[in-house]
Amino acid sequence: LVSEQGSGAEKKILALAVGRVANAWTSLCRWHQTGEKIEGAFNGQKIPMVWDFAEATPFSGATGGWDGAVEWIVTFVERSSIIHTQGQVQRVTAEEREGYRRGAE
Repeated sequence: LVSEQGSGAEKKILALAVGRVANAWTSLCRWHQTGEKIEGAFNGQKIPMVWDFAEATPFSGATGGWDGAVEWIVTFVERSSIIHTQGQVQRVTAEEREGYRRGAE
């Protein structure tokens, strides 16, 4: 499926796709009624209790399918590769931060 001589990008994309479909193929996912799609189990900071769950067909081409997961990852990589801005990181305490005001004393 993936060549041994490749750059490793194919393996990373496949690994990310496996992560996406694992979220969609679990029995903890549910049906998103307004979006008419599968809502993954890990869509927030908690795993809600689910009394009934939606089942995805891996090779159907519909929501939760393998093709859609791979396409989503490839689209993300293509779009994020054109971002040319750099981030900035600073390690400061709250008192050192600009605009900090000490409370009424």
